[in-house]
Amino acid sequence: MTYEVVEVPAGKSLIGHQGTEIILRGGKGLAITAELGGLQDMTEGTDISSGQEIPKYHLIIVPRDDGRGVYVLQDAVFMVRGKYDILPLD
Repeated sequence: MTYEVVEVPAGKSLIGHQGTEIILRGGKGLAITAELGGLQDMTEGTDISSGQEIPKYHLIIVPRDDGRGVYVLQDAVFMVRGKYDILPLD
């Protein structure tokens, strides 16, 4: 499976399924997390909590299929490997 370039406009969310890998290449986004935890930043070796800014060029992994992902503040370009959904703002 290869990485796919995914463009997401501001106001929408990229929600990953279990095991999805996300790399933010441009734009700005905030972490969407779940009751059981955050997003795993494999580059830093940390857990990203809800509302924290997603760092550019870091490998982020979605550990569970429970609605975790990135809310896009500024039009963003991601590299994504795995299943994902683009959702509108609720």
